[in-house]
Amino acid sequence: MAAGNFINEPEEQRLVTLIRAMERATTGEIHVHLSKKVSRYGPMHDAARVFKKLGMDRTRHQNAVLIFIATQDRQLACLGAKAIHEKISQTGWQALVDELRSHFTKGDHYLGLHKAVEIVGAALATHFPPTGEAPLGEIPDDITQD
Repeated sequence: MAAGNFINEPEEQRLVTLIRAMERATTGEIHVHLSKKVSRYGPMHDAARVFKKLGMDRTRHQNAVLIFIATQDRQLACLGAKAIHEKISQTGWQALVDELRSHFTKGDHYLGLHKAVEIVGAALATHFPPTGEAPLGEIPDDITQD
């Protein structure tokens, strides 16, 4: 089970399948990371640490997006590499966070993550459509956790 009771195994598998499907329509990368708690430095700092650890800052097209959730602390962050960050306004990133929160406050973690992956995937497909080359798969599709 992914990060305790946050999402169950079938939900996790459906999200991984969705991530793979969304990535087929773009050169971008989408990754979900679940952490139990946020460090004293906050969710953006922790997300940046995971982003760097996974090499999301070094993807060929600089268009990877991390959805970081601290399940016990109920905090989250969305972080994009340089190219996608330049395309999405602060308002756009905030809308993504607000979408996640609206579902999380109702206890519907799966639906929140599903919607977030769809939103990120649509933005990546709009700004970074496939180039015809084989997908690079630079970042793991599986949901990671610590």
